[in-house]
Amino acid sequence: MAADGSRPITAAQMRRVADDPGGLDLIGAPEGFDALVMADLVRARKGLSVFVARDGTRLSAFVEAFRFFAPEVEILTFPAWDCLPYDRIGPSAGIAAQRMTTLSRLSDGLDGSRRRASSPSAAG
Repeated sequence: MAADGSRPITAAQMRRVADDPGGLDLIGAPEGFDALVMADLVRARKGLSVFVARDGTRLSAFVEAFRFFAPEVEILTFPAWDCLPYDRIGPSAGIAAQRMTTLSRLSDGLDGSRRRASSPSAAG
């Protein structure tokens, strides 16, 4: 048992999480540790997993940490628009291209372990 009273997850508990067909919310995990937990969950559950970061900076930090823990897992990023609705200037070509590439890759099918990382303004 850890100093905070928590216990390590057992193999049976991880199998139960992996086999559950429903959604799973990971809330309140410390930054950095969330990438390790998500890497374990993605490997266990396979298929599509989604991580929504609070902003672009947090998204970049998460992707970097996640690549350290799970370099074999493909990461698709879906960045927020870099303009406001009804703005006179549209989104940059780079942001639009990255969003379209991600949507295209997702529509190609979900085979193997694939993950999408996004910021709230992009997901909404």
